[in-house]
Amino acid sequence: MIEPTQRQAAVLQALQNHTVAVTELLTQATKFDGPAPQSWLVDYHHHAVARADLAAAAAAGGVPPVWIEHVQARGERGIAYRPEMYLREPDPTDWDRVLGDLTTDVARLREWAGLDVAHRDLVPDSRAAALRTNIEALRMRTAGVANLLGLDAEEGELLWGDTTVWAQEAAATLAEVPAEQITHRWRAAAEVDTRAYAGQATALSMVGIAVDTAAALPPAEELYEAISAELDPVQPLFVAARGTDAVGIEAVVAAALPQDPDTAVAFSHLPEPEQASGYDPSDLEAVPVFLSADGAEL
Repeated sequence: MIEPTQRQAAVLQALQNHTVAVTELLTQATKFDGPAPQSWLVDYHHHAVARADLAAAAAAGGVPPVWIEHVQARGERGIAYRPEMYLREPDPTDWDRVLGDLTTDVARLREWAGLDVAHRDLVPDSRAAALRTNIEALRMRTAGVANLLGLDAEEGELLWGDTTVWAQEAAATLAEVPAEQITHRWRAAAEVDTRAYAGQATALSMVGIAVDTAAALPPAEELYEAISAELDPVQPLFVAARGTDAVGIEAVVAAALPQDPDTAVAFSHLPEPEQASGYDPSDLEAVPVFLSADGAEL
């Protein structure tokens, strides 16, 4: 029979006991004469959210779905977790899903780290923390899931490479990308809702699983230094005009025009209107004269 690892057992225990608490609170709610007191609402929210976050993190971390369902079913019957209780035999782990989803998070973490480094170069005094908050939530949840899976440094390198590879991949996503596009990507990443990841990281941390670091992931400071060394200087697409000698949009437009004097359009020497339309003033002589009924010219 397959037994849960120590980390899996910690998650399953907390998941079952949170379910017991939710079940008991719902039973209490049936006895209230009026609205539930604030203390009940706080307790229910705490246990319900922790249970949901743990279930999601457990699924991401390769805990068999049948175990997750089993402990929650026991909790709904009011049974607290005990290590000696048996667990149903699980199906084979879907490693394509588990490692595929984790690799997607790793790729996003690399990309966001590169954006953060590039944006700091563009705006050194920026105090905007929105993306850094998202990066921290994603990094902690990714580390927690990697630790729940029990991945070590060697396995992490086999999956995603060492710190140098991470930095090269991050820099590659920004190769030849102008400053304006980097700023656009930075804002889009900063607007991503990562509250679910933050909640899952907190839930894993509460059961003793480390989320601040993971052997399978490069340390944050080391990664940022490596990305800074890999990134090329960011060039703006348009430079704001500053005086008469500045290069602005006019220079970009001029560079796009034909440089061959035989094909270039001389915008300063446009043809006169009559020349352009074939109009000749002498044509006025041919204009017919109309007479009124008594012979007078109109």
